[in-house]
Amino acid sequence: MIAGKKKLRKNSGDGIVPASQGIGLSLIPPAFLADLRHLIIERRPGVAVTGTIGMTLLYWRVGRRVRREILRNERARVR
Repeated sequence: MIAGKKKLRKNSGDGIVPASQGIGLSLIPPAFLADLRHLIIERRPGVAVTGTIGMTLLYWRVGRRVRREILRNERARVR
C-alpha cells in the first residue's frame, strides 16, 4: 500500500468507504459525510460524459490533422 493512502473496500450501499475508520473521522458530522457521498455519486455520470466528450474531440482533431497533412485536404479513395 502507498504511504498516505487509505485502504478502501466496497460498501454494500452506495459506494466506497474507508476500510478502517481512521483517526479523526469520528469528528466529522455524519450528515456532512452523507452529503459528500451524495455529491460524488451524483456527479459520477457527468464525469463519464465529460471523458467521452474529450475522447470524441481528440479523435476529431486527429482526423482533421490527418486530412490536412496526409491527405492534403482531399477525400481518401474508396477501393
